[in-house]
Amino acid sequence: MKVTGIIAEYNPFHNGHLHQIEKIKKETDTDYLITVLSGNFVQRGVPAVVDKFTRTKMALSSGVDLVIELPVLWACASAEYFGAAGVACLDKTGVVNRICFGAECPEAALLSLLAEILLKEPPSYHQVLNSRLKEGLTFPTARMEALLSCLPDSSSFAPEEVRLALSSPNNILAIEYLKELKRRKNSIMPYPILRSGNGYHDTTISPLASAAAIRKLFTHSGQQYPYNIKTLPSDDIQKQLWEAMPKTACQILLDYMKEFPLLHEDNFSLMLKYKLLSQAPYGLADFADCSRDLSNRLCNDLYQFRSFSGFCETLKSKEVTHSRLSRILTHILLDIFQKDLAMGRELDYIPYLRVLGFRQTAAPLLHQIKVKSKLPLLTKMADADRILKEMYAPDSFAHRMLMLDVFAADIYNSVVSELSGKAGKNEFNHGIVIV
Repeated sequence: MKVTGIIAEYNPFHNGHLHQIEKIKKETDTDYLITVLSGNFVQRGVPAVVDKFTRTKMALSSGVDLVIELPVLWACASAEYFGAAGVACLDKTGVVNRICFGAECPEAALLSLLAEILLKEPPSYHQVLNSRLKEGLTFPTARMEALLSCLPDSSSFAPEEVRLALSSPNNILAIEYLKELKRRKNSIMPYPILRSGNGYHDTTISPLASAAAIRKLFTHSGQQYPYNIKTLPSDDIQKQLWEAMPKTACQILLDYMKEFPLLHEDNFSLMLKYKLLSQAPYGLADFADCSRDLSNRLCNDLYQFRSFSGFCETLKSKEVTHSRLSRILTHILLDIFQKDLAMGRELDYIPYLRVLGFRQTAAPLLHQIKVKSKLPLLTKMADADRILKEMYAPDSFAHRMLMLDVFAADIYNSVVSELSGKAGKNEFNHGIVIV
């Protein structure tokens, strides 16, 4: 059995994602496709525009055979943790032979070289990195300079090629995937696909528009557009959606919007402010991605808080990016602490495989995972607690990790319920998606 894995957010699923799936099926001997999918919160530290089950349905309707949830602990973490956990999840299925990912860099050898340097982290790398950070450079820029300093004399890659490779979020994630594959020393082969169409940050709508461009269709003057169960997008916006998304995925999105709103980080502003007010007296440095200096800034500027996104804009600086601040605020909202990251790493990132959905034709794939994986395959949340306690100690962090997923879903679904006027969804009785 030949199985290819993809690590994705599908926020939302677009033609570029479909292109990747079709290319895998055309160019390889893949029998089945598995996607490790971010749940209701994504790597930029914001909520997904639609919930994880709706995005799972989009993926399955477009050719993916099985969708497994990437735990929220890693789904809204830095690229290093996101990439490592995604690869670990696919590795621990016991059946994946190949991992496919998109990249803007045509030089796979360059990405591999950079991954090798980051895996070994020679002393010169740390020296330059720390020096540049002390000079006030952002971490991404400081890391770029440190990597440049570590290129071997025999390297044929020019500094500008390295800078260009490290300027794309897709390339950065590709390097993290390659780094983790090298670290794990398994037999899984990387399969990079050169990204085509619009760039990651390009907000132009076209047949190969980015997810960012599609999300921008639902903003107006920088604010979330007030779509809810009483109103659908204008005909013009719907026309652009049909252009940028596969027909089935687009119809799933429009059907969802007839009942529920698309979410934006600012929908969580009041919840977040409550958490900040309640935690500020004790400091915020224990939350994931935070530091004592950042904790002091967050607490000192708390009364400037107007909204989630606005607070990120207020606090961002040359040293701290908007994305890092957004992740910190999401970690505060979801009760994710520094110690959670440490304990999650001790468990090698992934202690269970939670199924969000599968195609009926993928029954042989599920059977093979049950046979070859050493981890519990969770298909029914009502049984998850018992299954984890049977495999791990009752107080194991595996249970804490799953409860973080449940809490994140409850927070997300509470906002959906408030805005739609419909009863909130219960994570424990929500069935998996089967197509």
